[in-house]
Order: sequence, then structure tokens, then C-alpha cells
Amino acid sequence: MSTYMQKLNDNPVLALYKNMIKRKHMRVKRNPDNKDLALNFETWKENAKVEVS
Repeated sequence: MSTYMQKLNDNPVLALYKNMIKRKHMRVKRNPDNKDLALNFETWKENAKVEVS
């Protein structure tokens, strides 16, 4: 098992964060014209990073 997978298994909050960031990033990437979505993603990303750390 890789170190990355071990970290995700040991910390369910980190696993949830990684899953959510992938989903939100793909939504923003698929809708490049939606500036509100991009702004919300950036705001969420900064707040979530602080909470996970």
C-alpha cells in the first residue's frame, strides 16, 4: 500500500477532503463560463484546507 493510500485510510477527514476537492474542481472545469462557481470553489478550497490542517 502506498503512503498516500495509507494517509487516506488513517484519516477519513483527509479522504473526504480529497474526494470533495476532485468533485468541485471537475464541476468548475466543466463550466468555465460560470464565475460564481469558480469563486465559490476557491473560497471553499481555502476554508477547507484550513479545517483539514
